[in-house]
Amino acid sequence: MNELNLKNKIKEFFYIDSLHERKIVPFLIFVSFITSFLVGRGFALFLPQKIIIINGYHIHHFFFGISFISIAGITALISHTLKKIKLASVMFGIGLGLMTDEIGLLLTCTSENFVCNYWSRLTYDFIVIIILIYLIIIFFDPMWLKRKKALKA
Repeated sequence: MNELNLKNKIKEFFYIDSLHERKIVPFLIFVSFITSFLVGRGFALFLPQKIIIINGYHIHHFFFGISFISIAGITALISHTLKKIKLASVMFGIGLGLMTDEIGLLLTCTSENFVCNYWSRLTYDFIVIIILIYLIIIFFDPMWLKRKKALKA
């Protein structure tokens, strides 16, 4: 019985707090960010020969990330429905994941003493920072509200 109660409390915490109306946008950004980063890394790891070349230029997925973020920004600015705002959130998360996936490459290619390195540690540092920021946004406020209510009781 106690184990069932704990499972229900965990389900309630994640459902109420992370999928609450105020938290749905950062939650969707977070999930689509992680997904697009993992898909981008998966393609680079397992299908490195699959690249897009236009007029002799290698088009990195960083540029697709910029496009997704730009379209998401315009969509968020002109939309008034929750459905379109959710769509903009997912597009922003996808764009952020694609851009972050190549941040190490971009930062090492622009430095004199570095060789372009797609697998740079900088990428993983940025990923950890962004994940922590979104986890704080999603869970910190609800956690303290629950603690405050528990202390008052």
